[in-house]
Amino acid sequence: MKLKLNFVKDKKKLAIIVAVIFIITAIGISSYVKSRKSQGKKVTISKVIKRNIVQSTTVSGSIEPKYSNDITLNNTQKVAKVLVTEGQQVTKGDILVQMDTSDYDSELKKLKIDLKNAQNAVSQSQAVPGASKDNVGNQTDSIKAEIDNLNAKIEQSNVRANVDGRVMRVDAKENQVPKAGDMVIVDDISQYKVSIAMSQYDAMKVAKGQKAIVKIKGNDQKKYTGSVTDVGQIAQVKADAKATSQEAKVNVIVTLDNADDSIKVGYEADAEIIFNEKRNIVSMGFDSVKEEKGTKKKYVYIVNSKNKVSKRYISTGIETDDYMEVIDGLNEGEKYVSNPPDTLKDGDIVETQAGGNNK
Repeated sequence: MKLKLNFVKDKKKLAIIVAVIFIITAIGISSYVKSRKSQGKKVTISKVIKRNIVQSTTVSGSIEPKYSNDITLNNTQKVAKVLVTEGQQVTKGDILVQMDTSDYDSELKKLKIDLKNAQNAVSQSQAVPGASKDNVGNQTDSIKAEIDNLNAKIEQSNVRANVDGRVMRVDAKENQVPKAGDMVIVDDISQYKVSIAMSQYDAMKVAKGQKAIVKIKGNDQKKYTGSVTDVGQIAQVKADAKATSQEAKVNVIVTLDNADDSIKVGYEADAEIIFNEKRNIVSMGFDSVKEEKGTKKKYVYIVNSKNKVSKRYISTGIETDDYMEVIDGLNEGEKYVSNPPDTLKDGDIVETQAGGNNK
């Protein structure tokens, strides 16, 4: 009887112990759940700031002079004298190359003798009454015309510069007849420009006067400023056998403001043409902005002092590759969720995870 009683008591104790363990476990689970609920969703929280944003495109082109005086040498005359060397500064009108005029000089000497004889004949005909003067006079005029023509050819044999500039190329060699395509080139390098073949999509946004930042390939540390000075009136397909695209392009000219001696004609350059620029405005990264499927309205999630998020509609302006302008809906200093997850909703509690920034 006593054994049975002890068994009953032990059973009661076990039941109490199990009940206590169950209660403790339940309390632990409840506390854990409450703790988890009190913890917010981990997100990246940033502050609204103001920044400068630039809407632009970067395109490649080649350096050209302000003006290039390309002179093709006459390949029917021998070169008599070469008066300049490559790199030499010259003034408009300077003689660069003298072509051989010995044949012209001999012919001119002969014509001058013929002219003198013709003029003597005119004088004699005037002294004879009734003599016909027409034929003699016509002969004199014809010889004078030939002399004028020869003098013009002799003058044209002086190859002159048509601009103030630097001699960039001299193919002429003394006592040799130039080959087909031999040239003398004088470039006006008082200004340099970048010639760009631009796609129609970018060309539609380009206008004269827009600012540009130019970098010469191979020298990324140096920046040159400039502006768009010409936009072509037609789009053309560039005749290039190596071209992979047959897209018609518009020629755009960017003229540099601060060129220096390190620039050379023919260098390749990258020009960033600025379509639009706004300074000290509220803006944010694209990843922070959501869009409603139905209304297409843009919104962000604002974070208050208690780390609770609320949906805020915004109006946006210009966009760049990295940022968009916020015209209305946000104030500088407010906190918002960067790159909010799709599971985030209005009223959620959040907390900052590592990697918060001011994008």
